[in-house]
Amino acid sequence: MAELAFELGKVHRHQGTDPIGIPLIERSIEIYERIDRKNQSTLIDPLILLGDALIAQRDVYEASGAHKRALRILRKQNDDADARIGFVLTRLVENMVIQGKLKKAERYAAEAYEFWNRRYPEDTELVNLAHELLAKIHEAREGSRDADKLLGEAETTDSEKSDEEPLPRNTRYVFAKPPPRGWRQGFAQVQFTVTAEGRVEDIVIVDSDPPGVFDKAVIRAVSRWRYEPLEKDGEYVDYHNMEATLTFGSGPDF
Repeated sequence: MAELAFELGKVHRHQGTDPIGIPLIERSIEIYERIDRKNQSTLIDPLILLGDALIAQRDVYEASGAHKRALRILRKQNDDADARIGFVLTRLVENMVIQGKLKKAERYAAEAYEFWNRRYPEDTELVNLAHELLAKIHEAREGSRDADKLLGEAETTDSEKSDEEPLPRNTRYVFAKPPPRGWRQGFAQVQFTVTAEGRVEDIVIVDSDPPGVFDKAVIRAVSRWRYEPLEKDGEYVDYHNMEATLTFGSGPDF
């Protein structure tokens, strides 16, 4: 039954009908877990397939969970030449880039490069894949900077460095209207709550310069930000008094 569910899920993955295939893959994992709790090797391929299907559905957080679990099981198999390790690391790099977790992406990319270079040095295509992923990370960083340079740049206090704060999913922003005529530079410091659903509420302007110039636009933009919520004791919780400073560099007279 587990094999049948897995094979059907694989068919739907190839056909691009993942909403049908995902429940089948999850069912195969449940059955494999019941059949043999000690031998988790049967879970590796279904977990990888599940992660791939979830990424296709843009459910990157559940996808990373499936891929990380597959990686943990692979590393317990005492077979560090299993090519699936490299492929899972590659998927995790792409996943972390999508989530904006570029430091984690860089770490996984380095692991992937080390794996391919050590175990499959003759396969230059696989070895070069890690370099391409590192290039993707660099491109994502540059793309973020370019987007920020359009009108401003957002800095959320230590959000990528700390495990005690929610992690940003999407903190890009655009202004509905151009800045006031003749603006040159300024900033707005905001404080807000990140809910257990990852949304932003209770936005307050703590300080701004010029006073009031960017306040409405900043509140409107920050309200669209999304975060990976803080998890405590297995549950997502609200995080209060999150802070961010948006700075605006020199710009032309409009």
